[in-house]
Amino acid sequence: MVVDEIKREQDESMPREDLVPFAGQWVAIRNGKVIASDLDAVSLRNRPEVEPDDLLLPVPDQGPDLLLL
Repeated sequence: MVVDEIKREQDESMPREDLVPFAGQWVAIRNGKVIASDLDAVSLRNRPEVEPDDLLLPVPDQGPDLLLL
């Protein structure tokens, strides 16, 4: 079923490691692992180790106003 396949792909792409060391940066995720990080998405996308299908995510700063839901 298509829904099951989409859910499986989403589960596989979610990071499985602690992203705290990357606070305030963008990370590239492949198979649940961070493969690269940079301060902005354009610079990250241009890194040679980042592939077109990698997931790019911003990691928020850990400030006093940060609320994760």
